[in-house]
Amino acid sequence: MTKADLIQKVAQETGIERVDVHQVFEACIANIKQALSAGETLYIRGFGSFQARKRSAKVGYNFKHKSSIHLEERVMPHFKSSKIFQAELNGLPIPGDDD
Repeated sequence: MTKADLIQKVAQETGIERVDVHQVFEACIANIKQALSAGETLYIRGFGSFQARKRSAKVGYNFKHKSSIHLEERVMPHFKSSKIFQAELNGLPIPGDDD
């Protein structure tokens, strides 16, 4: 599924104009990026959390040229799914739902 497919599907399910759904989606993505850039962790209950993690500098190896390369320290996005989301994907009972 692409971003366009997702926007189209949400527009159909909600009855909201596709253009409006696109604007809301872009604003959500921009805010997620901004929060991660600021070092914040973003929690979406029932879905998971997004976090920016630092990867330290290290020496790597380029197999094509058979030489060592230096990899700089960098920040990488990380997503951890919630237990509820994992249970839904696997068709298991939702944790804490005793119904």
